[in-house]
Amino acid sequence: MNAPTVEDLLAGGTPALKFDGVGETHSGTVLGASAKQVTDFTTGEPKFFKNGDPQMQIILELQTDQRNGVDDDGMRRLYVKGAMLSEARKAIARAGARTFEAGARVRVTYTGDGEASARGMNPPKLYAFEYVPPAAAQVANAVAPAVAPTVAAAPPAAAQVAAPAQQVPAQQAGTALTEAQITQLRGLGFSEEKIAAMSN
Repeated sequence: MNAPTVEDLLAGGTPALKFDGVGETHSGTVLGASAKQVTDFTTGEPKFFKNGDPQMQIILELQTDQRNGVDDDGMRRLYVKGAMLSEARKAIARAGARTFEAGARVRVTYTGDGEASARGMNPPKLYAFEYVPPAAAQVANAVAPAVAPTVAAAPPAAAQVAAPAQQVPAQQAGTALTEAQITQLRGLGFSEEKIAAMSN
């Protein structure tokens, strides 16, 4: 768990999500998104590309499950820029969406390092970015509680556990999933049987 930095506090007190090691993953529900020019970490001055265009980033406000003390509400900021921004565009396109929407779920994993652009420069971090639109995220959240007992129940209680599983189609009656939503649910680990039940 990362403690808030001076930059976090000056930005309004919401801690930023950081990726310190390969394989580190963060996820959360989108509360809001805004665009802002990238600033130099040391000087605070706005950054520009060589052609004079401003370097931009998207700042996501996320509700996460992370907690760092009793007063921590789990809200975090994710600064989407560089290679992560490129992967975010692809993930949103795969989901059939056009932008970050409130209620959507995002999951980002630091997968490794690229090649440094010049000698003495740090290599860019590479990321895997997953985006689940609000409708699919709501379906996943609604189904998860009904599916969970099937995994945790002891064998003698198997007959009793079957009832919640049979209720899933009824809970989702009239909800037609798009191909993009089905793809996202597969990425979240749902089986084909569960996805079929949610589509009925």
